[in-house]
Amino acid sequence: MQHLNVRSPPDETTGTHSPPTESAIPVPFSYTPSNDGVDENLLILLHGLGDTHVPFANLGRQLKLPQVATLALRAPEKSVYCSPRSLHAGDF
Repeated sequence: MQHLNVRSPPDETTGTHSPPTESAIPVPFSYTPSNDGVDENLLILLHGLGDTHVPFANLGRQLKLPQVATLALRAPEKSVYCSPRSLHAGDF
């Protein structure tokens, strides 16, 4: 199993974290910091069979949870059971 380090240590003065970089996460993703600027928590959103990370990134933004950043990840492999554009999150 591959280990993903998506968070950096918090800045002691502000309580915020730097966003993840594309080199740290080997799949397409969308990161949204919290609306209040305090990213103490991270909500990770995984899509289901045949979907992508995009609608879940929008959901994370719309939730506007205080002190919660969101990270929506796209599945790394295409599914052989659906249409050719479908992605499979079962291998996360």
